Amino acid sequence: MGANEKKVVEAPGGKARENPSENSDARSLDKVREILVGTHLREIDRRFQEIEKRLADELARMEEAARQRSERLETTLRDGVQSLTEKLAAEVETRKQALADQGQDLRGTLESRFTELARKVAEGEEDLRRQAQSESERLSGDIRRRAEEAAEALRQAVSELTEEKADRGALADLFAEAAERIRQGSPAEPVR
Repeated sequence: MGANEKKVVEAPGGKARENPSENSDARSLDKVREILVGTHLREIDRRFQEIEKRLADELARMEEAARQRSERLETTLRDGVQSLTEKLAAEVETRKQALADQGQDLRGTLESRFTELARKVAEGEEDLRRQAQSESERLSGDIRRRAEEAAEALRQAVSELTEEKADRGALADLFAEAAERIRQGSPAEPVR
């Protein structure tokens, strides 16, 4: 058998058990191994434990640092978002106010332009009324003058007709007198 092989003896009841002589060999081999490398193995084991402890501590410290950084980042982001939200709200309010002011300015401008236009229309109407009144007076004057001229022309025409009528009457009288004289046989007198 080899150094690493163990002799197994079968016990009654079918259970296997190690041979006691081999068991003592194994123990003595463990003792020799302990003497030769045991101190070194314990030192390595102690170093592994220290390294594991340092790694665990470092990992815990890194986890804590990462958690703190995460919290700071979250706080910074939350504050940044809140700040941006506030700035946006302020900008919206500023623009709303600017639009309202522009609306007021525009309303004021439109009202003043409308008032000015209404004033100009009123002035134009008054000017047209004055011009119409002046023109009406001028036309009335022209109509009166022409009516007077027509009345005068009519009076002259009537006067002339009356004179002509009178002359016709005188002529008729003259003819009647001449006819009478002719009938009577007296010579005609010269016309006056």
